[in-house]
Amino acid sequence: MLKNGLYIAFVVTLVIGLLFYGDSPEQLLGSGQDKKAAKIYPYAIAHHASTRHFANDGTLDYEFVASRLEHYQLTEDQAPEDENRVYTLIDLPVLTIFQGEQPWRVEAKKGKLLGDGQSIELWEDVVIRQKNESGTYTQLTTNKLLILPHEKVAQTEEAVKINSPRGEMTGVGMVADLAERKITLLGKVRGTHDPI
Repeated sequence: MLKNGLYIAFVVTLVIGLLFYGDSPEQLLGSGQDKKAAKIYPYAIAHHASTRHFANDGTLDYEFVASRLEHYQLTEDQAPEDENRVYTLIDLPVLTIFQGEQPWRVEAKKGKLLGDGQSIELWEDVVIRQKNESGTYTQLTTNKLLILPHEKVAQTEEAVKINSPRGEMTGVGMVADLAERKITLLGKVRGTHDPI
């Protein structure tokens, strides 16, 4: 009888060992997590941040203000190789691009400054506004926008609405050369304008 009990204990131990062979201690204890599901924390946080960029001739090129910045520097195991591993999330960004006497003001609720610092993605209630010589405004609204501040270019694949003193236009997709004051709607363009 004792011999059978030892045999049964040996078999049970062997079966249990085979069932859990190769599992990490975290998996055995039930606390294993996928690395990508782990919480990612910012490298640095700044409140009420602002910066100014000047052109080579010393004139103010653009000014950037944000309510909050969260800077991230991800490791290889936190982000795939094709993703930006260095970026900054932005709350309430305001970008003023200076061009002549009438600067362009770009606002949104959220944004993301990409690692190279050459582009800014904006989303949620994006508005671009410029005061005209007559004191009225030209205003563009969209849901998502990519800004290249050094080139003074804004572009989107989303729906765009343009209100100006002359009328209203809508379209899907846009490239705006803010330096040249040239806005190109890419598709589904419709508009109304005041009589000339």
